[in-house]
Amino acid sequence: MLRVSMIAASVALSAMLMCPASAQTGTKGAEPRASSGPSPVYVNGSWLVQKPDSVPGKRIYRRYSFTKDMDLPNVMLFQCPKERREFVHLSLEMKRVGPIGAAFSTEFEDFQARFLVDDKRSFSLPGELIKTELFFDRTPETADDFDSLLMAQEFQMRLGQRQVRVIFKVLPEFTKALPDILKAMKAPPASFLTTQEAIRDCRLYRAEAS
Repeated sequence: MLRVSMIAASVALSAMLMCPASAQTGTKGAEPRASSGPSPVYVNGSWLVQKPDSVPGKRIYRRYSFTKDMDLPNVMLFQCPKERREFVHLSLEMKRVGPIGAAFSTEFEDFQARFLVDDKRSFSLPGELIKTELFFDRTPETADDFDSLLMAQEFQMRLGQRQVRVIFKVLPEFTKALPDILKAMKAPPASFLTTQEAIRDCRLYRAEAS
């Protein structure tokens, strides 16, 4: 998690205030629209990656959110192990942004999460909870659904027996402001990749056929 300087914090706050406040509702009998219900967890649309890799044998592409006290928690991690026998996976760190305690009764368990992506596509994915982080593997069976999560501008996720709902949404203003925020913080150098570029970079890293 990163702490924003006062100047950069005002940039991030401005981006947050510029976000449209209107919510849309779904039709009767339809699955709820991802823009209704709880306030979204806003994230940048680019993926940040450091080279050389910060974790040996694994390349991690990161998305950040921001909090009311102007921290930048790393909430979304597209994790790409170099070893091809290991699954590429997406992890969502919920400690600062989601009601994780309301969804699960333990710190370690397997679960099924229900997703609605861009108000168009719904599916379930198996996941694993480790303390406050949710992990989803890209397997041959889940590859199409997994990729649609990476490409999504907005997705809704339902968790646990109580079907706790969390929404992640890309905020274009935050995406645009983040490079200046990180520069003001004097953060380590990083590349900003689109989702397509991150997927392609991961495949090259794993020496997979294009």
